[in-house]
Amino acid sequence: MSCNCHSYQHKFLSTYEVLGILEEAINKKEAFSLTRFSHAEISCLSRKCNRELFHLMNDLRLYNGFNGTIESTARKVLKSLQTTNVTGLIRQDCEDSGDFWYGNTKKLLHHLRFVPKIICSVWVTHEMIKEQKFWELLQNKKIAIIGRRAQEAIPYFQEKHVNVTIALPLEGTNHIGELHQYLSKSNDWDIALLSAGIPATILTPMLANSTGRIVIDFGHALDMVIDGDSFDFNEIFKQWKNQQN
Repeated sequence: MSCNCHSYQHKFLSTYEVLGILEEAINKKEAFSLTRFSHAEISCLSRKCNRELFHLMNDLRLYNGFNGTIESTARKVLKSLQTTNVTGLIRQDCEDSGDFWYGNTKKLLHHLRFVPKIICSVWVTHEMIKEQKFWELLQNKKIAIIGRRAQEAIPYFQEKHVNVTIALPLEGTNHIGELHQYLSKSNDWDIALLSAGIPATILTPMLANSTGRIVIDFGHALDMVIDGDSFDFNEIFKQWKNQQN
C-alpha cells in the first residue's frame, strides 16, 4: 500500500530552523520537546499494522530499552508522537535504507490517520552538535544528561563550557516513572538531554509538559559528542551485548 496523503518529506525543517524554535522556547521560558521516531519507535508503533516490521527489530528491542509489555509501551510511544512539539522522522533520502523506512513510516501514519505538524530529520541532533549555536544555547543553563553514558559525557560538555548538573542512567521503560518523578521535583536543571532509546521517546514530552522546561530526545548525538569521528553504533551495541552476558 502506498499513498501520498501522509507523505511528509516536503515538511522537514532545517537544523537552523529547529535551533531557532529551541532558542525561542529558551528566551520565552516555555515548555519545549523534540522527540525522534526512528527505527525502534516506528517498529514498535507498527505492531498491529505491520507485524513483519515489528519483528524486524527483535534483536535490538532490549538494547532500545523496550522491557515493558508491548501494548503499554506502544500506547506510551503513540502518546509521545501525538504530544511532542517537534517530531523527528526518517528522511526518504537518508543513507540508512531511507526509502524502506520512509515508506513504512508513511504507512504507519496512514494507519494512525495522523501527521505531526512540525517535522524535522530524525537525526537532527546529530547535526545540532556540529553547530556552535547549539552549544551557545546550552551555556549559562543547568543541563541534565540522561542515558547509559551520561557520566562519561560530562567532561565533553565541560569542554564546551556547558554546566552539567545532573547525569543519570535510564535503563528500560520500567524506570520512566521513577526518573520522571525525580526530575519533576528537581530545580537543578533547565534543559534535559535524553539518550535512552524508547524510554527517552516516552519521557521527553511527558517531562517537558509536566515541568514547563526544555527536553530533547538526544539519541546517539551523545555518543557522537563522546566518540567524535570514532562513533560506531555496531561497536556500541556489541559492547552492550557483552555486558549482558
